[in-house]
Amino acid sequence: MRRFLSLLVLFMAVQLLLQAQTKLVRGKITDANGNPLPGATVNAKGTAVAVSTKDDGTFSMSVPSSVRTLVISYVGYANKEVDVRNTTNITASLSLAGTTDAMQEVVVVAYGTQQKKNMTGAVSVVNETAIKRQQVTTVTQALQGTASGVLVVNNTGQPGEIPQIRIRGIASVNASAEPLLVVDGIPFDGNLNLLNPSDIESFSVLKDATATSLYGSRAANGIILITTKTGRRDSKPVISLSATFGVSSRALPEYPFLNSQQHFELGWEALKNLYSKTGIPNAAQEASADLVSTMKYNPYNVPQPVGPDGKLVAGATPLWNTDWTEELTRSTTIRNDINVGISGGGEKSKYFLSAGYLKQQGYIITSEFERVNTRFNYTTDVKDWLQLGVKTAISFNKQNYPDQDGTDYENTII
Repeated sequence: MRRFLSLLVLFMAVQLLLQAQTKLVRGKITDANGNPLPGATVNAKGTAVAVSTKDDGTFSMSVPSSVRTLVISYVGYANKEVDVRNTTNITASLSLAGTTDAMQEVVVVAYGTQQKKNMTGAVSVVNETAIKRQQVTTVTQALQGTASGVLVVNNTGQPGEIPQIRIRGIASVNASAEPLLVVDGIPFDGNLNLLNPSDIESFSVLKDATATSLYGSRAANGIILITTKTGRRDSKPVISLSATFGVSSRALPEYPFLNSQQHFELGWEALKNLYSKTGIPNAAQEASADLVSTMKYNPYNVPQPVGPDGKLVAGATPLWNTDWTEELTRSTTIRNDINVGISGGGEKSKYFLSAGYLKQQGYIITSEFERVNTRFNYTTDVKDWLQLGVKTAISFNKQNYPDQDGTDYENTII
């Protein structure tokens, strides 16, 4: 009996000693709206002791008495540290992570979003910060040089021209090699000129077989997911204004051109050499007679401005002496891009409203692009299980496009 009492006293002493070295901490974790966050991780800083919150956001854990801080983390929310030196009952609320680093960890997929670390496929994410660093006219130009494995080629210098996009090369032989474009979850087959790069929050580029598994055969050449901006809940209205003005000119000067006399004399020489090679008699005289019809026009006051000797005939005077390069091109082009937006949200809703104006001139005097656009995004929580929203965009654009296809005289570029 005495031995039993001794063991009981020893056991109670050990229990008291253990209780003196640990403490019990309870609490509840919620979001900024007071909604419980089930599955949030509560970790005793500096130790391996950690628990997850229950469905109602509550937790209970024993931590060493030396622990001063608890670290609370939850996917999509910023981590928070809570001091527990003077309390053992806490209530903490987490805010949505707003850093660009957190944005890089979230990938938009076919149905909602996923953590980037949980994606098994090859995905590139281009966030709003990377888009802002570039002065681009179309949204896909923002991918140029920012996403690995994505080739963006501008075939012409035409302002507003939609570039050619290839993700990891060409994957189709007879079909189109263009990737599938998805804007806010909806496949987009319209004109990309209608989208304003300032309204884009992020790009997600799906490059391999995961794209096909989500969207089917239309995604054989990859997918570019475009997510437009929205506001934030429980935030005051934020007004943003950006205006860029720029000028550009040729990087290299134009080659010197022939005047009318040099042009016709060299044209006669080329025609005479052709006639001589083909065995036509009196090649010099025939070249003089056929020169005007071959050159398509005659700027002189005589019907045959070049004689059989290959020189301008006496009395030939030009009716005009126009520098067509100066008449058809701009020495300096101007680009104006103005955007204004307002975003915010209430307890159960968020909104984003924007308007923009862009005008960009091209090198050819008839080449320019002009766009006026507006966008309204609104989302509200009707019930805990029901969310309704509307995303509307209205855009008007005008593009002057000079003829660049032919190689004959009607091609204004050549």
